[in-house]
Amino acid sequence: MKKIVRFVLIGFCSVSTMFAQSYSEYLAKAKKYESQKKWCYALGAYYDAMGTDELLENKQEAITGFNTIKNEIYSGNPGIGKFNQFTMHDEWKNLLIDAEKYGSSNNMYEITIGELTQGDLDYSTRTATYNAEISYQKGSRYNNTIKIIAEGYKIAYKEDWKDLPEKWPLYSASSQKNNIYNVNGAFVYARDSRDYYGKEETLYLNAFAMFDNDIWRYKTPGLYDYKFNIVDENGKEVVKGKRWLLAESKQISFSGITPEVMDLIDNGKTFINPVACYLEYGKFNSVDDKGGRTFIKNFPEAQLPTKKEEYICGKNKENKVAKNVVLSSLYNLVKMVKIDSLEIEMLKTEVTQDLYEIVMNENPLKDYDRNKPIGNISWYDAICFCNRLSEIYELIPVYSFNGKKNISKKDFDDIRPYEFPAIVRDLTADGFRLPTEQEWLIAANNNLASFSEEYYPPTEKETHSVAQTEPNTYGLYDMFGNAYEWTWDTKKSGDFYRSIVFGDRSYIKEIITNKDLSIGFRIVRSLTN
Repeated sequence: MKKIVRFVLIGFCSVSTMFAQSYSEYLAKAKKYESQKKWCYALGAYYDAMGTDELLENKQEAITGFNTIKNEIYSGNPGIGKFNQFTMHDEWKNLLIDAEKYGSSNNMYEITIGELTQGDLDYSTRTATYNAEISYQKGSRYNNTIKIIAEGYKIAYKEDWKDLPEKWPLYSASSQKNNIYNVNGAFVYARDSRDYYGKEETLYLNAFAMFDNDIWRYKTPGLYDYKFNIVDENGKEVVKGKRWLLAESKQISFSGITPEVMDLIDNGKTFINPVACYLEYGKFNSVDDKGGRTFIKNFPEAQLPTKKEEYICGKNKENKVAKNVVLSSLYNLVKMVKIDSLEIEMLKTEVTQDLYEIVMNENPLKDYDRNKPIGNISWYDAICFCNRLSEIYELIPVYSFNGKKNISKKDFDDIRPYEFPAIVRDLTADGFRLPTEQEWLIAANNNLASFSEEYYPPTEKETHSVAQTEPNTYGLYDMFGNAYEWTWDTKKSGDFYRSIVFGDRSYIKEIITNKDLSIGFRIVRSLTN
């Protein structure tokens, strides 16, 4: 691949280097946790190491350590080692409880805060209210620790594990409940309820897992409480802190703002700054619940570390730690080979489930095997992947729709199967794209293997892990005998059509909204730019 410009953070959402730990310090912590078989904490420390600004080529030990643990857990093991039926249960219980402690000790959400805009004016006090849009989603730290363990647990869980909850991470795995609801160092949310038969029960829920699930009896609340203030260009507070409870509203408001501060805000010389994050926990008391945030009135709270570079606010337009982690995770997955005759470089393998999930934060296949080709995606999904990967590497996206390049799958929700919306391809862009059918077939014809007339295209379960056979003379794997692959091409009329390729065959695929379990793709970049 061509040299990629490194991401540089600007603005006031960065942690002071005085308090930030270095790559080597995080790596040492990860190794210590590994020696103690505290696998969730090891994942977290490796995550922190990958999230530092250390050069990617120097992060190999953290990348390898993280992936080794991740792959073991994804396979259903509670860590690295050998387990019998009894130790499998015991170590999974230990892992879940450790994960609850870890999840209760860190902010698990990504918070995005927009620009300040003027709201109501109070002429009696000569002050103003300013508002900013605020949104949230499960963050990169959650996806790279708790989510990994949750997916592995789904594979490992057995019905006779009566002392462990099937629906983890929603329900707490600890059996030592108490009135304080600080359970073995993990904070939980408890609520009395009735089961289907009217029997009274107390539900013990992991406080960090809130708002991801609907329980049939009630909607679970958000328990993260964030505090923000407004600072000037030098980081000096000009407006006192304001709290915002997760999902409380779609905006945060600051009132009592004087004309002097209004001038600073209107001239772009102030920023919203994250001050603190608290996790509310304890037992719900209906008497306290009078609407809004009153239900947490008598809750104890735990203050969590505030890593300001993990918030998207001010001039920080993305979660810097998450950005570095994604780049680290992609380091060994986005391996391209040059095909000089075509003036392109092509991904060595089909896009794997692992690569797709890191970029798109989802895996549409139910049969998880992260080294197999991704499938069950439409042509539009592949286009969105290409643009998103280009954005991650700070390259110019190739595709645009309705004049914008920041496209998402939601843009195509209303496209009917036989419609062909105006996707525009910018051939001067240096980002990732689908190969044309001709590019793909030329690259495939150099394969060392032979194509059998009796070989039929695969189904999802017939695909296999990538790079298990010999590569062709270009160094490309699986050009024969694995998944179909989406391509792009044009007719003589100038209209483009979509096709899928398999071995030395191509098939025009007019119903491009289809999501076939056996259709994946690989990516290319032009070398002429």
